[in-house]
Amino acid sequence: MSNNEHRFHGRIIESLTVDFWNTIAHDTTFEERKELRRNRVYDWLTSHNIEISREAAFAMMDEYSKLWHETWRLKQRTLTSLEAADWVLEKHPVADEGARESLAKVIDSVLLDVPPVPVDGVQDALKELAAEFPLALICDTGLSGGTSIDKLLDQWGLLDLFPVRIYSEDLGVSKPHSRMFLTAAEKLDIPYHRIVHIGDLDPTDIFGAKNLGMGAIRFDGATDEAACKPCSMADDILKSWSEITSLLLAGKEEVA
Repeated sequence: MSNNEHRFHGRIIESLTVDFWNTIAHDTTFEERKELRRNRVYDWLTSHNIEISREAAFAMMDEYSKLWHETWRLKQRTLTSLEAADWVLEKHPVADEGARESLAKVIDSVLLDVPPVPVDGVQDALKELAAEFPLALICDTGLSGGTSIDKLLDQWGLLDLFPVRIYSEDLGVSKPHSRMFLTAAEKLDIPYHRIVHIGDLDPTDIFGAKNLGMGAIRFDGATDEAACKPCSMADDILKSWSEITSLLLAGKEEVA
């Protein structure tokens, strides 16, 4: 860490928190993962002597996907792979010991088989920023959880840059719930009003951060169609990680 003081729109900042999906990871493989996960759940069920058609298995997983998004949007909570396994097994019971954990692993592991790709420039940018700020990851997890995301970050050479990683599956709430951001601030041991959050979604990342009084940058570099700019609470809306580093490091002042 440097001995410099950093300012962002006039305020002193001491740390950054960063979203994962479409901020660090460009999620170009979602549909491929969805297809693979549906096939693997079907294969798992038939291998455990469950009589079900592929079409019915696919429809079941599509129904669960809808439930996942409704829960995330309306209840500020992300359902886990274990909850997905429970949901499937309630409809198609399997008596085998360890069936729940086995099916959950099948559902979760798809992320590493069909991974997203790092956003352009994010690896160099985060390494540069980590030399100036402590970083924390704040991530709403999907059917693949924090363990799989940690493995991806490690493969991309980024895991060690985030000594603090906050996953919604661990807290039982998701962004914009204040607990996601406050837990990160607590673990960083930095006042939340001296933290800037970087993320791509106004309803979760930007609202959650600004509602607490944190700084917020909306990253539009991994979206085909940008959301409404005048409607955003973000302090800045940027389309590249080079713009983000330039902005955040431009306010550096030497401390006597």
